[in-house]
Amino acid sequence: MDVINKNKFIENYISGIPQIIQKELIADIETPISSLLKISNKEKYSFLLESVEGGDQRGRFSLLGCDPDIIWEVNNNKVEITSLDNNLDLSFLSKEPITSLKELLKFSKIDKDKTTPPFPVMVGYLGYPMIRLMEDIKLKNPDQINIPDAVMIRPKLVAVFDNIKDTINVMTSIYPDKKVNPEKAFNKAWDYVNAAIEKLNKEIQIITIEDENKERLITFKSNYTKEEYFKIIEKAKSYIRKGDIFQVV
Repeated sequence: MDVINKNKFIENYISGIPQIIQKELIADIETPISSLLKISNKEKYSFLLESVEGGDQRGRFSLLGCDPDIIWEVNNNKVEITSLDNNLDLSFLSKEPITSLKELLKFSKIDKDKTTPPFPVMVGYLGYPMIRLMEDIKLKNPDQINIPDAVMIRPKLVAVFDNIKDTINVMTSIYPDKKVNPEKAFNKAWDYVNAAIEKLNKEIQIITIEDENKERLITFKSNYTKEEYFKIIEKAKSYIRKGDIFQVV
């Protein structure tokens, strides 16, 4: 539920109802990327989601966020849950990855007003290895990128661009905590939103391509030799001629 009225917030908080506090701004000179750079300060756990319609048309909403209070990861079929909120007890969550994620989504659900922009309570990815939890597949290839099989975060700070209204909604979620006074939680949430807005109002440092190249020199190495690559191409052509496939990506 999303509220602005303090009395209504306190009533919901005491009743154990998760809520959203938000403030709408004019977005005539801001972009999603510039805003993400301002509010996330290059955080490891941040995101930008653009909506696209028809494959090539920009959709109505752009969602960005950061500063999670929960990080859910899966490595080799084992769940790792990190709570960045000292008052948050997640010991009730299952150790089985799929069940754990379902429980976490249910635990984090917020019933928002229909007029409120979309608010992502959990954001992340489920990698291909997660299929092992649903199907008996054998993954023979070695892990060359060394990242978790899945990562989901619960962002405390979300900003939603409405590309039709040209507005930004700066939002935060509040989950009731018996150890925290409702009025204190209300004031803390507004302070948090206003602090994010202050960051948005600051100028961003512009980095030129030359400066970026000086900071990071990247070298590339192919996974195949030239001869191996051409053999793969010929095999793909053979499959196409036989009608087994029509393209290879």
